[in-house]
Amino acid sequence: MRNYLLAAVALRVASSNKFTRLSYRAIGNHLRSRRSRGYLDVQDYIKKGTELVAICNKYDVIHPHDKILELGTGWSHAHSLLMRLQFDVEISMFDIADIRSLDGTISHLEALSQSMPTSTDSDGTVPTRTLDGTVLNRALKSSSFAELYQTLSLEYMVERDGSLAGIPDNTYQCVFSGDVLEHISADKAQQVVNDIYRILVPGGYSIHLIGLDDHLAHYDRKASPKNYLRYSERVWKAFFENRLQYVNRIQASEWVRYFANSGFACVESETTWSQEIKDLPPVNSRYSAYSVDDLLCCRLTIVHRKP
Repeated sequence: MRNYLLAAVALRVASSNKFTRLSYRAIGNHLRSRRSRGYLDVQDYIKKGTELVAICNKYDVIHPHDKILELGTGWSHAHSLLMRLQFDVEISMFDIADIRSLDGTISHLEALSQSMPTSTDSDGTVPTRTLDGTVLNRALKSSSFAELYQTLSLEYMVERDGSLAGIPDNTYQCVFSGDVLEHISADKAQQVVNDIYRILVPGGYSIHLIGLDDHLAHYDRKASPKNYLRYSERVWKAFFENRLQYVNRIQASEWVRYFANSGFACVESETTWSQEIKDLPPVNSRYSAYSVDDLLCCRLTIVHRKP
């Protein structure tokens, strides 16, 4: 647990003021950009993108010229780029802070396009590059984000409070995210889901891959993937919660309830347990009402449709 505790302290220090947060993000972008100029491992993005594409194809979610929205687009827009390589759509990319790297984005676009076949089996479960080669080559030569966005029909949006209130009703055919909803403020989660419902057109789809594990455990192989279950709200906020890698500790059953409360029709809900969990850690009374299956869940894939 030493590395777990050290990571918690380091992230709280890095979160302590505007200067330390900006420094953390600048260093992170620099390191990621250096890595992107060498060997770029895009397998994680391909894996998540495969899930997103398979869901879109399974339920016939996306059609030519649809408008779709990604929540939490990150530093290189990897998920939106993969979706754009697959589908002829307009994509809005939303985030709470501008942490973009043009070098990293171009490198991801190139690596993703090279990793995707230009033809696929009829089941449609493999991300397939359908973007015209001429357009792709022009995008790869972009010297600015403005040029890249214009070429690929992308739009970048930043709202520092994470609010979707400024987006008009009935705007998008699909709203999606990959490993993002676990990072939104717990007290704003229901409102965010309500806004997703509001900005979708009738018949539109909401698709989200949610990581429910303790992200501090990523720094310590000896820590349980659900280690945060042992801490009360007071202790968690005082010693472990941070602004840079905030995790809301919302469990699978709660997310299912939030979407139901908003009026969504559930299309698919899949929970995944971590193979690393052999036993739950001691569970704080805050979680005593949850089922064991709920507490063991480390990943939730949920698909909803607006009636």
